[in-house]
Amino acid sequence: MGRMKRGKGKKKRGGGNKKSSRQPASCEDSEGSGVNGNSQPGYVPADIDTPPRFGIGTRVEVMCKREEGIVCNIGMVTGHWKRSDDWPEDLVAPYLIRLDNGHPVFVLSDTEESIRESDAPRRELRFKLGDRVSCKVGDNDDDWSDGTIIKLWYTNAMAFAEDHVMPYQVQLDTGNQIYAPVDVEEFIVRATSPPPECWICFDNELSESNLIVRECACRGGSNGFVHINCLVKMAKTKVEDLRIQGKDVNPDDGVHPCHQCITCYQPFGGGSHCRAALAKVFYETYKDRDISDFWNKEATTKYARVLARDGRHGEALHLLRERIYRLRFAIEQGLIVREDVTQWKQDLANFLFDLAVVYEGIGSLPEMKTALDEALSIIDSCGGFRPDINATALQLMAKYAYESGDKNGALAYFNEASSLMKMIGGEDDASTLLSHGNLNLECGNKELGLEQLSQGVQRWTRVYGKDHSTARIANEYIQEIERGSMDKMPSRGLTVTL
Repeated sequence: MGRMKRGKGKKKRGGGNKKSSRQPASCEDSEGSGVNGNSQPGYVPADIDTPPRFGIGTRVEVMCKREEGIVCNIGMVTGHWKRSDDWPEDLVAPYLIRLDNGHPVFVLSDTEESIRESDAPRRELRFKLGDRVSCKVGDNDDDWSDGTIIKLWYTNAMAFAEDHVMPYQVQLDTGNQIYAPVDVEEFIVRATSPPPECWICFDNELSESNLIVRECACRGGSNGFVHINCLVKMAKTKVEDLRIQGKDVNPDDGVHPCHQCITCYQPFGGGSHCRAALAKVFYETYKDRDISDFWNKEATTKYARVLARDGRHGEALHLLRERIYRLRFAIEQGLIVREDVTQWKQDLANFLFDLAVVYEGIGSLPEMKTALDEALSIIDSCGGFRPDINATALQLMAKYAYESGDKNGALAYFNEASSLMKMIGGEDDASTLLSHGNLNLECGNKELGLEQLSQGVQRWTRVYGKDHSTARIANEYIQEIERGSMDKMPSRGLTVTL
């Protein structure tokens, strides 16, 4: 994810990521780090099994105690089930709020006395969804590029601090997506050029509810640009055709229409608008089918991952736990025919892996370890060795070890997972190589780490092209690491953030 440039010169980048310094301090000091239970009126410990009342992006009032009495702060929900690294393990906040004054606060209690919805207007932005704009994208005076506003008040925990909210996300006509850090003419102005045409309907009219984006690897002219609604409609038709034929994917090209581009075959990224829209429709279409149905399992998994990626951890937990309970109950009660038991157990293990990822996202390491342990036990009970499933398990164990402070243990898990992938003729994807390379750098293996980072960027470039903003930024990071001005690529845990 690129960002717009401010005139000449580049902002110096720091080396790697730093642990959060936010504390559950008194709300009296909102410029500090957040809220603790003692400073919230009507404090009641939050139940992680209950989804928070207010969704991401909701305008809220946060009530805090001060010497002069109860004070109301206005802001926006930017995260669910968040915690600071130095909190006790059992302390998790149902809300992370970005106040209108720019400061983040945690809210530990989901009660009307602590937090409630606000009708206070947010600062008015100059542009709305679907507006055509021109953005500053380089250091030179003529480095401007036209595009379309595709999201307002944009948050992305993988690209920048999770409590930061940017005014705009913009789909450039070149194919890249960037964000605007501030709403000023120095960065973004109105444009009059028409948007690219949708490759499905050949129309370029768009609206707030039907944007045109390009989030695959198609390149050249308007190739790959598509109305989100056109893409969803086409995917629903193709999936239903495959279901009727009894096929999991297209037998001619192996394409999964609800998460891949049917032209370039590239999967839509986890945080993309296309992936989110397809996953939601996919889930709504097949959620009521029997839990043994392939499309039901696929839809549930993909939608849970989208929810977690969007910071909607409470909803993801609820969805996965409900599915895990039903699978576990059917297996334990012997409700499955003998020849299907192994497959059901493997499905249960995969859902537990997804559950572990959600727990990692909210910093609940004990629950993450419990989910992983059960999944690994189930895999062992199946009797057969599955390199693909075992590689997934090892990568998750690497994340757990890393978050627990055991970097060398995490590296050992990563090395073993990589070996398993090679055993089955596969290869690590770009994000895995970047994480593996960063970890080697942290463990003092600079030469191997840089080699893996370079391989990861090459694979990304092979798909999206050398001019893609992510590839350019990643190559800049590698050069700074080689010069010694950075220790590693910026990351959130083991995940590299670009």
